[in-house]
Amino acid sequence: MKEDKDLEFLAFCKNEDLQILVDYLTTDKDGKKRYLETLTKSNAYLQCYPDHLTSMWEDIANEFQLFGGNTIANCIRKTGVTYRTILFDVCNRMKVNYNKNASIEMIEEYLLQKILTDSLEQMTAEDMKKLVMR
Repeated sequence: MKEDKDLEFLAFCKNEDLQILVDYLTTDKDGKKRYLETLTKSNAYLQCYPDHLTSMWEDIANEFQLFGGNTIANCIRKTGVTYRTILFDVCNRMKVNYNKNASIEMIEEYLLQKILTDSLEQMTAEDMKKLVMR
C-alpha cells in the first residue's frame, strides 16, 4: 500500500462498514467480480472475509488506491494513488470548485455540497415539495 494518512481511518472502521467498501471494490453493480480487482485473491481476504475485515484494513486501502488509479499507470508504478489524488480526480470530473491546498475534510465538504446542489437542481417541484414536507 502506498502510505496514505487519509486512509488510516479504515483501521478504526466497523467490520460491517468495511464489508460494504470491500463488496463495492470487488463486485460491479450486477454483483459480478470486477476483472481487475486483486483483493479477493489475497490470503488476507480468504482468511478474513466477511467477519474479520478490520484486521486487513491495509489490504482494503491498497485495493481502494488501485481502484482509484489508472490501470496502466498502476501497472507501471506497481501501486495505486493516494486518497487525495482520488478525491481531486472526482472533484475535477464533477466540476467542483476547490483549493488543492485545502484540507481533505474541506475538499470533501465542497464535493458533498456540489452533489447536493446538483441533486436539488435536478429535482422536480413535486420532489422538492416532498423533501421539504418530511
